Amino acid sequence: MTDAKKPTGRKQARKGDGSIYWDESKKCYFGSISLGIRPDGTRHRPKVSGSTQREVRAKLKELKEDFDDGIDLGEKYTVEQACRDFLENGVRGLIPATVNELRIHAEKWIIPHLGPAKLKELKADDVDA
Repeated sequence: MTDAKKPTGRKQARKGDGSIYWDESKKCYFGSISLGIRPDGTRHRPKVSGSTQREVRAKLKELKEDFDDGIDLGEKYTVEQACRDFLENGVRGLIPATVNELRIHAEKWIIPHLGPAKLKELKADDVDA
């Protein structure tokens, strides 16, 4: 046979699909995907885990879709954090009276009722209730 690679029986993953591997010590599959470079210069490479390769592949696909859509909420980002981030950074160009009114509404209505809810898991019915 020539210098060509011999088939190994394993299928090569497509570029951008991430890596999936078995961790013997934890007895589960782990997957990671590269989502570019963070502002501090380090690679943004989140990891997911699951009991099957299919489960890990689905989680990686969801991560990539969220990243492509511009959503980078993480699993722990809450409504309260989003409100406070908005009030600190998202009110540029508004007059102080408007910012104060938005702050009052957030502190009185949104944060006490929906504050601890995970923003990524928030549903319209939760907001309606």
